[in-house]
Amino acid sequence: MADEVPDADHLAQAREFWARAFSGAGLDIDAPHTTAVVQLVSKQLERLVMGMLEVREGNERMEPNPEEGMDYQSALEMTSLLRELRQVAQVGHVQGG
Repeated sequence: MADEVPDADHLAQAREFWARAFSGAGLDIDAPHTTAVVQLVSKQLERLVMGMLEVREGNERMEPNPEEGMDYQSALEMTSLLRELRQVAQVGHVQGG
């Protein structure tokens, strides 16, 4: 899956959404420590999602298990959301400081 680069309008809408979500939790998405945490957690969650896809699809070390794991479309949507979150946090941090 290649990293998608959203257009400026999409990124602005995503930034507004995530800023509200963070604000509602009492967090500042533009704080340097918040950006670092978002980057780390989203990367680890993306690895977890891809692992769940491998459980379903199988790989050279394990047989496919279609009853478990995560389907391809769900994995794609989840990784896209996590990448968007990373981009929004990084752009905000770069713009803000």
